[in-house]
Parts: sequence; C-alpha cells; structure tokens
Amino acid sequence: MEKLFEFFNKTGPYPRLTFLGINGVDLAGHFQGPSSELYSSCLIETDKIIGELTEFLKGRKDNNGKPLFDKSLFVIFGDHGMVDSENFIDIAALLKAEGMKVSDLGSIAHLVTEKINPFWMVDREILSVPGGSNITELYVRKKQRGRFLEWDEFCSYRELREYPIQSWFQDSKIDLLTYLSGIEGIGEIIAGIQENVVHVITPNRGSATIFRRPGMGNDTFVYRIDDPNARVDPFGYLQSEAAIDLVCTDPDMSISNWVEERFDHYFYSIRDWVRATLDTGYPAAVPLIPKALAKHHTASDIIVNAKSPYNFSKYFKGDHGILENESVSTAMLIAGEGVCAGASLEGMMLIDTLPTLLKILNIRPPASFERFLDGKIYNDLAEPQ
Repeated sequence: MEKLFEFFNKTGPYPRLTFLGINGVDLAGHFQGPSSELYSSCLIETDKIIGELTEFLKGRKDNNGKPLFDKSLFVIFGDHGMVDSENFIDIAALLKAEGMKVSDLGSIAHLVTEKINPFWMVDREILSVPGGSNITELYVRKKQRGRFLEWDEFCSYRELREYPIQSWFQDSKIDLLTYLSGIEGIGEIIAGIQENVVHVITPNRGSATIFRRPGMGNDTFVYRIDDPNARVDPFGYLQSEAAIDLVCTDPDMSISNWVEERFDHYFYSIRDWVRATLDTGYPAAVPLIPKALAKHHTASDIIVNAKSPYNFSKYFKGDHGILENESVSTAMLIAGEGVCAGASLEGMMLIDTLPTLLKILNIRPPASFERFLDGKIYNDLAEPQ
C-alpha cells in the first residue's frame, strides 16, 4: 500500500493500470482454515485496506481538479474459494502398502531424497504430485514386458485398470481407479479413457463419462452417467432442476460411437453448462475436467480429488482446486467509469475478466489476440460509448 501511495503522490503521470494483490486471506485460509478467527480477521483487514485506498483516491486530484477516484475503474475479486481440509490422507503410504513404489513429491522427505540421491526415480512406479492439498495428480509409469518405459509414455486406461505389481514376493495386478475410489475421504477419481473422453468415478455417487467435441473457441460436451437405472451421478446434476436436462442417460452412447451425428443433441457448450450448474454443488465441472486432462508433456494419468474436509497435505487446514462450489466460487465487484450500474455478473468466470475490461475501456485488441482467449465479453457491463 505504501508503494502504491508513492505512485499517486507524484505529480504525474499516474499509472494507467495497477494490480494490488492482498494475500493475507489466502494464507490464513491455507494454514488455519476458512473457519478460523485468523481468516475472519484477515478478511476484515483486507476490507480496511480497500477503504483506505478509496479514501486516498478521493483526496487526490488530477491537474484539472477532478478526484482520481471519479476517474478510476475498480475490479475487486478473489481468484478462488476455500474449503476446510484438516483431515490428512497419506495416499503415498496407502499405495506403498499395496506393494507399489511411490514418491510423494510434495513431502519434505522427498525434497531431501531428491537432493542426495540423483537416481531416486529409477525404480519409481508412481509419482504423487500435489496441486494444492486437496488435489493430487498421479503419474503412473508405463510398463512393457515387465520393464519400465520413460515417464513421457502415457499409460492407457486399460493399463490403469490392470497395473502390474511385480516384486520378489508377488506378481499380480491392481485396478488403480477402483482402489483409489475406495479410500476414505476421496471425492472423485478422474482419468482419460481416450482423447477427449474422460471417466469420473466416485465412491458412492456412481460414475460418468465426459465426451468433448473440440471447436475453435466453441467446444461442446456430453455428460453421460454410466448407470442410468441408479439415478445418481458424480456431481448431483440429476437432482438439479436446472441441470437435469443436460444429463445424458442414453445407454446406446459409448466410447466407440460417440462421434456419430445421432448423438449431436446431447452436446452442450461451456456457457450452457455454466448457466445450468451455477447453483449446484459442482458448477461448470463438465467443461473444466477435459481441459485438466488434455494430453501434453506435463499431463498426469490420474487426478484424485479429496472431498471436504480431507486433504493430501498434513501442513494445510484449508484449500481450493477441487470441483466443489465453495472451492471454485468467489466474489467480484466492478465499478467506476464506463461500467453500467446494476448490471448482473451472474455466470461470469474469471477468464471473462480480461475481454470484458477491454470492452469497458474501449480497447480493441488484434483479432489474433482474441482467438487465444477462452473468456467471453459480458457486454451488459459496458456503458454505451
């Protein structure tokens, strides 16, 4: 804040754009949890800081005597939500107990091992890489005729279901997806079946398959539950009046025929999924998942989500990154010059912030730039020019 005030205490020119990151609430949530007194006090302190900034800008005037506050556009937002996650799941230890050679890349012990042993990866079968504390990505090493292949060789879905465990005392196979889904505290197991086809497995909410048809900024998705007779699905969309019509229960649709035209009417856009699932426990989960498992050199084989209040790191008591509403939903306030007062932000995603602000500021980026943006413009926010 002091550095920011230094900018505005100068006679000019004033900064065109200022980004102020206030990280106290985030750190308090991670280390003490979102229900803690520290989390609440940091939230109050953040409110105070924003108040100090607005009062300061009201007191500073430009060369024409107009307060800087009146000329400013404010965008206030969090980058994620936060859920309690104080119960630790030692997923590496559980896999080791099944006879597998696992390294937890998020542990302090591993950091020490990596420094003193340059050959630590030679016989590893699984690398557990935390993406926060309540989500872990598992990299499973492909085997061929009992020999290890390089890590950039992806395991097939079938291999994940029948992964060989070989040692001097046993020679067997393990269904990794079924085993992981049986661990207490696990929310969802996510794995790719083939390109643009992803399987979601839960311990007690059934399973579903997500199909993605890519398009130039216009991807469409199907969410087909695997057992229509069970009337249950991983994200609870069957119990949502707004989302139920988007759920596919057609038993004829499969991974071998889903590209056929007769299934076209089951595919819905990202915006359709956002609008329909906004008030559910898992908003926008369907279009988000295939993106997380898109095949590239850093993609994992399995994504494991912990349900609240569980986690994969003993150091944290709160976290984000999973698909639950409280973890991904956050607040946003946009106000100031060029903004249409009272416009709705319903259904807006963080990726929409940049293109919408460019519209409000009447900045037209090159078409080549716009093609690479995932976000859309919320036209109702911009006042007519």
